[in-house]
Amino acid sequence: MSLIISWNKKKQTVHFDELYAEFGDDWTAHITLDELLERIAKSSGVDKRRIKLLHSGERNHSSHSSWWRRLTSNGDSGSWVWMKTPSATLKSYGLRSNSKIIMMGDRNASQAPLPPNIPTNVVETLTPEEKAIKQLQSFIDEINVTLIPKMEKLKDSLDNLELKKMTIREMELCAIQVSELLLQQLLKVDGIQSESDLVRLKRKATVRYIQENMDLADSLKTKVLDLKSTL
Repeated sequence: MSLIISWNKKKQTVHFDELYAEFGDDWTAHITLDELLERIAKSSGVDKRRIKLLHSGERNHSSHSSWWRRLTSNGDSGSWVWMKTPSATLKSYGLRSNSKIIMMGDRNASQAPLPPNIPTNVVETLTPEEKAIKQLQSFIDEINVTLIPKMEKLKDSLDNLELKKMTIREMELCAIQVSELLLQQLLKVDGIQSESDLVRLKRKATVRYIQENMDLADSLKTKVLDLKSTL
């Protein structure tokens, strides 16, 4: 028995034959998310702490996730949940043999070095509240710098098809990439928790901003697919 892991546009199969041999079809009730992460980390080379997993199965128990959202990515559609409770069993997430999981994580990810003009022995001192707000703002800044220009280019191409600024395939890939990157930003925001009212307000505003752009990206992708279907 196995699970199908989709990562970096490639698919790998993680086998659990030994569990199936012992527990039959109920094997997912005898392995936790943490154990799955360990196996994936070994096979992918990605640090377990950097791996995020999403699954589209129905939940058997009360939700282990903090949010649900409609997602269309690489031709897959449905309701996807971020699997985030290490002690939860795979069965509690509705996983069964041949279930498909989307993995996010970078084996080369590392903390960005300090700029060369800053002495390496100088560390910026921020309160936990300031640090969280700064991190949330960095998510917005990244969207503004990297994703908004892509969406503007895509919209311009759709509005001016006669100029052939992008091919249909380029527009489709652009829409998919933007949707995936926005989802990753939303996952990052979900990881920031605080009792501070200021942080909560900033977090709420950041989520709203990302979701507005996800709606726009979905709208652009729909237009691309509609255009593709007419050709």
